[in-house]
Amino acid sequence: MKNSKEYKIDGLTLADQEEYREYLETNKRYAKAYQVWSDDLDNELLNLSVNLSVADLAEHFGRTRGAIKSRLKRLNKDEQTKHRPQASKDRRQHNRDSEILDAILGGYDPLTGEILNAESCWMHPSIKKDLRSWRLKLQSDS
Repeated sequence: MKNSKEYKIDGLTLADQEEYREYLETNKRYAKAYQVWSDDLDNELLNLSVNLSVADLAEHFGRTRGAIKSRLKRLNKDEQTKHRPQASKDRRQHNRDSEILDAILGGYDPLTGEILNAESCWMHPSIKKDLRSWRLKLQSDS
């Protein structure tokens, strides 16, 4: 079954993805289209993107401008995620853990706010004792 989407490149309108890929494969300008990006190529792309336009990068890497834009977007997203401070993430997790423990020890469900009844497993004395120990550990870790 063919996709009904039209593909446009180099002033041409191609009927489907199969025709589009065939055009890319037979055009030396796009010799590396659909090839896997290596870590070395990713680093080269990031370094060159500081001084070169998307069109220049596409020519250099033998790929389409769309492929270059897409890869840069992904790499920049990955960089932002990689450099996000771990301490901040740990602090948010610590706060969530504390809120959950406080809610249960306070006698209510942390998600729904529903009051826990006496038959709830969370109200069992040994579980409440463990939860209090965990809360103390969390407090000492902060």
